[in-house]
Amino acid sequence: MPAITVENAYVHSIDFKSIPRENTEHPVDLATLRVRIDRSYRSGRDDSGSPIWNRDKDFWTDVQVWGARANALRNIVSKGASVLLTGRYDIGEWEDDSGNKHRSVVFRAFHVAILPWCIESVTYRSKDSGGPARTDQSAWSDGFDEDIPF
Repeated sequence: MPAITVENAYVHSIDFKSIPRENTEHPVDLATLRVRIDRSYRSGRDDSGSPIWNRDKDFWTDVQVWGARANALRNIVSKGASVLLTGRYDIGEWEDDSGNKHRSVVFRAFHVAILPWCIESVTYRSKDSGGPARTDQSAWSDGFDEDIPF
């Protein structure tokens, strides 16, 4: 199944787990995000020339992020974040103890990016040392500053 990209997903909740694996002492990390995907679209213009937005296409889905990527989200993504997701939809089927068949759809993301309109500050760190290198809050909180280093 080809990868798809979902933009304008808003995080409602996020849960982190470490799941034990057989034949190894190292568990695998799992982040499960409950997101609302905004599928609004423009359907024309009103009499004043302003766009008409239809917002009746939103839906909710669960997103799973596994391994080191899940662990990296731990201190970055929180409720209310607007994210861009790349991954695929998987359908899971199982049977419970009573013999009832169940089906679920989950989005398995292998890339998660925070969209800039929900960022209040940015902290840069050195790739080599892993420690914090710089925080620049003025670029996001007070508009753009001409002294931005990028």
